[in-house]
Amino acid sequence: MLKLLPDDDIFVQAKLAGLDPAEVFSHEDLSGRDLSDRDLRNFKLRGTWLNGCDLNHARLNGAKLPDAQLCGANLTEAKLCGVQLSDANLNGADLRRADLRGADLRKADLKKTNLSNTNLSGANVQGAQLGGNIGLTEDTKRDLKNRGAIFEDSAAEGNSLVKINIQWWIKYVIVPLIGILML
Repeated sequence: MLKLLPDDDIFVQAKLAGLDPAEVFSHEDLSGRDLSDRDLRNFKLRGTWLNGCDLNHARLNGAKLPDAQLCGANLTEAKLCGVQLSDANLNGADLRRADLRGADLRKADLKKTNLSNTNLSGANVQGAQLGGNIGLTEDTKRDLKNRGAIFEDSAAEGNSLVKINIQWWIKYVIVPLIGILML
């Protein structure tokens, strides 16, 4: 395991230690770092913590990030074609204008992400969790649902509707019926 210094360039540190930067950062905590404009193509970052990282314009095509934590990360205009983000947590991430063509987003947490002008063509969204997102049209939501994405918005709306119906039944049917039977 590489001991990372907070203010140093982590890629230079890895190279100075004789390590391959594309291989060494799995399961490391890189949260809050500025990785904008970096070429991280084909990096193996399984389980890596990248919460709050600036990955603006980063090139992550083909990178492996299953189980990674990217909460609140800035991925604006990032190149993520074919990236593996299965089971990753991207809650609150900014993915505006990101290119996620062919990405593996199975079971990823995409709640509260900004998906304005994000390209999700061919992305595997089976079991991906969405809700409270910015930038999704109704057509895009419908397409993502048809491809297996789960929207909490619709589940929450459904639950509140059930509560209203149950309350209505209790108040206007069951209680009056009990009152009539008690007479």
